[in-house]
Amino acid sequence: MDNVGILCDKDNDFLHDYSRRCIERLTGHSLFSVSLPFLSAYLEANIKKESDKDRLIIEHAAEALAAGKEPGDVDIDEIFEKTKVVDKAFVRRLLIPSFTIQVRYEDIADIRKKRIARLSTTAGEVLRAWGNAHSLSEVVRATYSESQFRCIILDILHLYNLETRKLTGSIKFFSPFNRAIDALAESVFDTMENVSVRICDEYTEKLFRGECACTERT
Repeated sequence: MDNVGILCDKDNDFLHDYSRRCIERLTGHSLFSVSLPFLSAYLEANIKKESDKDRLIIEHAAEALAAGKEPGDVDIDEIFEKTKVVDKAFVRRLLIPSFTIQVRYEDIADIRKKRIARLSTTAGEVLRAWGNAHSLSEVVRATYSESQFRCIILDILHLYNLETRKLTGSIKFFSPFNRAIDALAESVFDTMENVSVRICDEYTEKLFRGECACTERT
């Protein structure tokens, strides 16, 4: 059974569901509506970037376990440098007229490294406890309490939201949108934080009631 693949796929599904809910909530906001479809395309590309980075982190966590290391015992700086390659692909994918973004790593390095550490430790703990006879939901329930798991995924999303706020602040539109970008960044962040709480509550409740069992993958 490909436990690493299952974990990456579930993370990808979760992040895209989260992004979809955020976009739905933001669509009615006046500032967001003015800049559609630019920001919708940006947020969709941004979550694809995040999923790609998460896969990279999870795979490094699995490699560390295979080498006999403890969960989370990974080279954070090495992974951080590799995430920059994912960022470059993200910027290339945007190709949105009247819209540019410059990633300022001095603004996001600390946040991103904290998220790498949090996710790699969690992935390592789950993968270490996983056996062929268990589904992901069973492993999570055996490894964490409901409140512990909720706090973990909420913290991981919060760090993602913080980084997105920094990145959104780096967006440059052609006039007249630039004047509204700071207010827009805060609106996007506030919406993402609110959606984070709801989706973490929902997913945690379903998982701990056995409703999120994962299909085995070979």
